Amino acid sequence: MSTILLTGAAGYLGQGIATALRRSDHTVLEASRRNGFELASPTWPVSEPVDTLIHAAWDMTATRWSEIEKVNVEGSLRLFDQAHAHQVRQIIFISSMSAYAEAKSRYGRAKFFVEERLHNQGGCSVRPGLVYSIAPGGMLGSLRQLVKKLPVLPVIDGGAQVLYPCHVEDLSGLICWAVENADQASGRVFTAANREGFSFRTILELTATRDGRRPLFFSLPFIFVYGPLRLAEYAGLRLRLKSDSLVSLLNQNPDPDFSSAEISHQAFRPGF
Repeated sequence: MSTILLTGAAGYLGQGIATALRRSDHTVLEASRRNGFELASPTWPVSEPVDTLIHAAWDMTATRWSEIEKVNVEGSLRLFDQAHAHQVRQIIFISSMSAYAEAKSRYGRAKFFVEERLHNQGGCSVRPGLVYSIAPGGMLGSLRQLVKKLPVLPVIDGGAQVLYPCHVEDLSGLICWAVENADQASGRVFTAANREGFSFRTILELTATRDGRRPLFFSLPFIFVYGPLRLAEYAGLRLRLKSDSLVSLLNQNPDPDFSSAEISHQAFRPGF
C-alpha cells in the first residue's frame, strides 16, 4: 500500500485512476483546481508523506507556445523538483501518444519535453491512446456528442488517421502496476493502448452505430478546418475544439512502441 499524490484528480482520467488505486488499497491524496492546486504556480499541496506522485494535470486553456511552456512545462518541472525535495520516491507522468521526438502539435512537443526531463531523474511516463469507458467524457465522449447532433460529419483528409483504443480501467491497471513495481517502471515510457489501431472515420462509424445513427461523411482538407480554428483563436475566441488539439488528435505517434507495457502483463481490450 502506498500514499499517492494525484494531480488532475478531478478530471475524467484522474477520477478513473483514483478509483482504481483506492480499489487496490492505496491512499490517494487529490490535487486539483477544486482544492486550490494550480499548475501555473504549484506549491506542494499536502503535508503527509507521499510515496508516489502521479502527475495528470495539464492546463488545456493555454494555446500559445509561450503559455504552454510557462504553465505546463515549467509548472510540471517545478512540481517534480518539489517532489524530490519532499523525498517522493517515484514520479509517474501521464503523457500522450502525440508525444514523440518529431511531434507535430505544441501539446505533443510539450509533453515530450517534460518526459525527457523526468526520465533524466528516473521517473516514468505513460502515454495513453484514445481513452474511453462506459461513462461519458474525454475526447471520445466529445466525438459521441458530435455524432449525435450532426447528420453530416466532416472527416479530415478522408479520416484515415490511426488512433489506438485505451480503456480507462486498463490504463488504471497499468498505473497500479507501475506504483507497485516502482523499480521496474523507473525510467520507462509505457504506451498504454491496444496494438490494433482504428481509423478516425471507423471510430466515428462505430460510435454512430451504437447510438442507432447513420450519418453521412464527407472529406475536408485539413487546412479548411485548422485555418478557421486558428483565426478564431487569434480573435480571442475560446472554442471547445482548439486548433492544436486537432493537430494532436490527427498526429499520434506513427510508430508506437508497446514493448514496455508488456512487462506489466496488463492487457488492453480491443475496440471502442
